[in-house]
Amino acid sequence: MADKYPDIVILDAQPADWEKEQAVSVMNNFLQTYDQIDGVCAINDSMAEGAAVAAEAAGRLDGMYIWGNDGESDALTMIENGQMAGTIYTNCFEQGAAAAQLAMFFMNSGLSPEYVTRTGVVDMAPVVVTKDNVDTILPADRW
Repeated sequence: MADKYPDIVILDAQPADWEKEQAVSVMNNFLQTYDQIDGVCAINDSMAEGAAVAAEAAGRLDGMYIWGNDGESDALTMIENGQMAGTIYTNCFEQGAAAAQLAMFFMNSGLSPEYVTRTGVVDMAPVVVTKDNVDTILPADRW
């Protein structure tokens, strides 16, 4: 990343065990340690939500870009409300349907399981969600 974005300074990285409450604690520590935090990148939405809650409570959310990953319903709401910048939406319903379709295909095709391990990957493109397109994630597709 340093080669592509040499001006970005990574201040810190700490685990929050995938938990919103733990992320609030971690972010509170960051807010006390660092005078300027421009952005937060969390591995899942719960941790991004926790970072946003802490930043907002400290009065430092304005201008901070907080990103999550998963597309959880609460994160989508926080994007709509301006508390998070975005998330990478994963449609678990489409993933489940695709897995069932592939299972049926392989059951009915006569292909051996070795074929599956040779081909390896089914690519389902994620959706980058921001305030500009969060309304395209329908209520029925929110989880």
